[in-house]
Amino acid sequence: MNEFRILVELRKMERGNLKAFADVTIPSEVGEITLRGFRVVQKAGEEPWVAFPSSSYTKNGQIINKTIVEVSRGLKRQIVDAVMAEFKRSGAHSDELPV
Repeated sequence: MNEFRILVELRKMERGNLKAFADVTIPSEVGEITLRGFRVVQKAGEEPWVAFPSSSYTKNGQIINKTIVEVSRGLKRQIVDAVMAEFKRSGAHSDELPV
Protein backbone atom coordinates (compact mmCIF):
# COMPACT_ATOMS: atom_id res chain seq x y z
CA MET A 1 0.00 0.00 0.00
CA ASN A 2 1.32 3.45 -0.89
CA GLU A 3 1.97 5.96 1.87
CA PHE A 4 -0.60 8.73 2.07
CA ARG A 5 -1.05 11.74 4.26
CA ILE A 6 -4.24 12.30 6.21
CA LEU A 7 -5.16 15.98 6.29
CA VAL A 8 -6.85 17.42 9.38
CA GLU A 9 -8.83 20.65 9.68
CA LEU A 10 -9.10 21.43 13.39
CA ARG A 11 -11.46 23.94 15.03
CA LYS A 12 -10.49 24.56 18.66
CA MET A 13 -13.13 25.34 21.27
CA GLU A 14 -13.69 25.12 24.99
CA ARG A 15 -17.08 23.68 25.83
CA GLY A 16 -16.79 21.50 28.91
CA ASN A 17 -14.78 18.41 28.00
CA LEU A 18 -15.01 19.18 24.26
CA LYS A 19 -11.73 20.77 23.15
CA ALA A 20 -11.95 20.69 19.33
CA PHE A 21 -13.83 19.52 16.27
CA ALA A 22 -11.93 18.01 13.37
CA ASP A 23 -12.61 17.10 9.75
CA VAL A 24 -10.34 14.47 8.22
CA THR A 25 -9.50 14.15 4.52
CA ILE A 26 -8.12 10.84 3.32
CA PRO A 27 -6.69 10.59 -0.19
CA SER A 28 -7.57 7.54 -2.28
CA GLU A 29 -6.90 6.32 -5.80
CA VAL A 30 -10.28 7.62 -6.96
CA GLY A 31 -10.27 10.93 -5.09
CA GLU A 32 -10.41 12.34 -1.59
CA ILE A 33 -12.80 11.26 1.14
CA THR A 34 -13.63 13.86 3.79
CA LEU A 35 -15.10 12.71 7.08
CA ARG A 36 -16.61 15.44 9.24
CA GLY A 37 -17.45 15.54 12.91
CA PHE A 38 -14.51 14.07 14.82
CA ARG A 39 -14.16 15.50 18.33
CA VAL A 40 -11.21 15.89 20.67
CA VAL A 41 -12.38 15.28 24.22
CA GLN A 42 -10.42 15.82 27.42
CA LYS A 43 -11.66 15.37 30.95
CA ALA A 44 -9.87 17.25 33.73
CA GLY A 45 -6.66 15.50 34.71
CA GLU A 46 -6.80 13.04 31.79
CA GLU A 47 -5.18 12.78 28.38
CA PRO A 48 -7.24 13.98 25.38
CA TRP A 49 -8.74 11.40 23.05
CA VAL A 50 -10.46 11.38 19.66
CA ALA A 51 -14.15 10.52 19.35
CA PHE A 52 -15.30 9.39 15.92
CA PRO A 53 -18.42 10.92 14.33
CA SER A 54 -21.59 9.58 15.94
CA SER A 55 -25.28 10.18 16.16
CA SER A 56 -27.50 9.75 19.20
CA TYR A 57 -31.19 9.08 19.61
CA THR A 58 -33.59 8.05 22.35
CA LYS A 59 -35.14 4.59 22.37
CA ASN A 60 -37.39 3.46 25.22
CA GLY A 61 -36.18 6.39 27.32
CA GLN A 62 -32.52 5.44 26.86
CA ILE A 63 -29.97 7.47 24.89
CA ILE A 64 -28.35 5.35 22.17
CA ASN A 65 -25.08 6.46 20.52
CA LYS A 66 -24.39 5.09 17.06
CA THR A 67 -21.03 5.37 15.33
CA ILE A 68 -21.41 6.83 11.83
CA VAL A 69 -18.00 5.85 10.42
CA GLU A 70 -16.32 2.48 10.87
CA VAL A 71 -12.78 1.89 9.61
CA SER A 72 -10.12 -0.79 9.97
CA ARG A 73 -7.99 -0.81 13.11
CA GLY A 74 -4.94 0.39 11.16
CA LEU A 75 -6.76 3.30 9.53
CA LYS A 76 -8.35 4.22 12.85
CA ARG A 77 -4.89 4.49 14.44
CA GLN A 78 -3.68 6.69 11.56
CA ILE A 79 -6.70 9.00 11.87
CA VAL A 80 -6.34 9.29 15.65
CA ASP A 81 -2.60 9.97 15.33
CA ALA A 82 -3.19 12.66 12.67
CA VAL A 83 -5.93 14.42 14.69
CA MET A 84 -3.90 14.31 17.93
CA ALA A 85 -0.77 15.60 16.15
CA GLU A 86 -2.75 18.58 14.79
CA PHE A 87 -4.36 19.15 18.20
CA LYS A 88 -0.96 19.25 19.91
CA ARG A 89 0.52 21.39 17.11
CA SER A 90 -2.33 23.88 17.55
CA GLY A 91 -1.24 24.52 21.13
CA ALA A 92 -4.59 23.37 22.51
CA HIS A 93 -3.00 20.54 24.49
CA SER A 94 -0.62 20.70 27.39
CA ASP A 95 1.54 17.69 28.21
CA GLU A 96 1.22 18.62 31.87
CA LEU A 97 -1.79 17.11 33.54
CA PRO A 98 -3.40 18.96 36.44
CA VAL A 99 -2.73 17.38 39.84
